[in-house]
Formats: sequence, C-alpha cells, structure tokens
Amino acid sequence: MDYEQLNSIEINDAISRINDLLIHEEVLTIERQFNNFVSNIIPNSEQVNNAQLYNDFKDLLKSFEEIESKKSKKQDFKKVINSPFLNKIISYKSNAREKELRRLTIELSEFIESLGHNFDGNHSKDYFAMHLRNAAEYIKPKDNKSSKESMNDAWRREMLLELVKRFK
Repeated sequence: MDYEQLNSIEINDAISRINDLLIHEEVLTIERQFNNFVSNIIPNSEQVNNAQLYNDFKDLLKSFEEIESKKSKKQDFKKVINSPFLNKIISYKSNAREKELRRLTIELSEFIESLGHNFDGNHSKDYFAMHLRNAAEYIKPKDNKSSKESMNDAWRREMLLELVKRFK
C-alpha cells in the first residue's frame, strides 16, 4: 500500500469519526431540547412519565426522517398528525382556555422547528411546524364546541381537522 492510499484511508476514517461525533452531539442536543421543552410545558406531577413521552417523541422524529428519506408528499404526514406525542402535549393542559392552547401549540411548533442541527428550513419537521403554527393561529374551536365538550377536546379536534385539510 502506498502513501496516498494510506493517507486516503486515514482521511476517510477521520471523516467517519467526525460524522459519528456530530450525530452523537445532535442526539444529545435533541434530548436536551426535549427535556427543556417538557420541563417548561408539563406539570411536575406528570413528568414521571417522561420515558414513554420520550419514546413517543422519538417515534415522531422517526416519522419525520421517513418522510425526509422518501422526499414524500403531503399525504405522508398522516402519521405525524396522529402522533401520540402531539396528542399528549396538547392534552396535558386539560383545563386550559383557547388562548393557552393556542400559545402551547405555537410553542410546540417552535420546538419542533428548532430540533437538532438542521437549519436549512426545508426539512419535513420545519414544513410540519409551519403548518402546525398556522393551524393554531387559524382555528376557532369556540365556534364548534358543544356545551359538554372541554376546550381541550375542541382544540384537539379542530386542530386535527385543520391539519388533515392542510396535508391532503
């Protein structure tokens, strides 16, 4: 093996190690972002269940990556829309008013958009976050809320309907 081949192998190994470090750092960053978001949103009494919520969150991330890897169309966001993570986050504020739910949903969209080290704005998570924020600003659940329905249930229903419309 000559010097050029040996040097090329060393460079490739170094690049591979750097990529592994970057991936590891991004995983740690996302975990830190998740913990910060959850600690600001979820009541302390509910934070015991973080392990399951974190698994739901990782499933959401996996859905975004599947969409990204296929360069999918709008209809592929159905799994994201029905994500247990999104539903649980909105459900934590069970006695919330419409204004609080709107703010929570906008914070959720900002959280999704800020995840990791991807700052190009063209990632599927960014596309979804934009639509989530727009849906939160657009919907008016009071208009279709029944007298026995909680604002939280009305908010989730209207948000889901709006997102389904946007991703048809």
